[in-house]
Amino acid sequence: MSNEVKVVSPLAKFFIGMLAGCAAIAIPRLSSFLISGTESEVNFFPGAYIIGAIAFSILIGLLVMVMEYKVPRPPKETLFAALAIPGIIAGSLNTAIETNDANISYQKAVELSKDVRSINGIDIEEIEDIQIIPIDLSKSVNADSNKLFSVNFSFINSAYAKDNSDTLLKKTDSLGVSVQRDEPKFAISIGNYKVLDVAIKEAKLAKKLNPLSTLIKTKQGYELLFSDKLLSETDATIEAIKIKNELGISPKLLKIK
Repeated sequence: MSNEVKVVSPLAKFFIGMLAGCAAIAIPRLSSFLISGTESEVNFFPGAYIIGAIAFSILIGLLVMVMEYKVPRPPKETLFAALAIPGIIAGSLNTAIETNDANISYQKAVELSKDVRSINGIDIEEIEDIQIIPIDLSKSVNADSNKLFSVNFSFINSAYAKDNSDTLLKKTDSLGVSVQRDEPKFAISIGNYKVLDVAIKEAKLAKKLNPLSTLIKTKQGYELLFSDKLLSETDATIEAIKIKNELGISPKLLKIK
């Protein structure tokens, strides 16, 4: 026969819940206080924090009292159950804080990218219904017809060797491509053409220097991409600026929808 004491009183459960709440609130800050030393100028327990901690502990006590109203249970089990509540709340708060911080960081990166693009004169154009144009390199091209790609592309090729970059995905039933991502992806266009023959000629010249160059068809005409890789807005902006500074051309970003 067990002699273990079991608590039934709602008032006792309320105080056990308050103790759990106080422990959950005070222990993390107390640990930081002990680690930082007594000479720290940080006030770990300001008046507003103490008032908030008391209110939080009372709330935990009320929750425990309701959940275990007149339920016979050993005090330690009630205490462990009460400690789980602050853990759930803390986890939810941490997730919300991290998500909010991530959103803020993302918005700051987007705004910075906009400012940098504005300063460097790099535009963004949204495109959809892309088709990849197959390029036949077997036929020779007069390299003197256009000096646009006379500069070596090797300085930037390493940027597209990342495993986490996306590519233009070919459809199995056509030459079209589709991109499905939670965040928009960007390609870098280094030339826009209305006539297919001219676009193919420039694409052949580009491919001889950079095999990743890709020619695509859009509703507005033909776009010569520096690479078939899709980048984030920030990475694409950085690479476009490199291309402009090193090659002396004015690229633009294509937002793939």
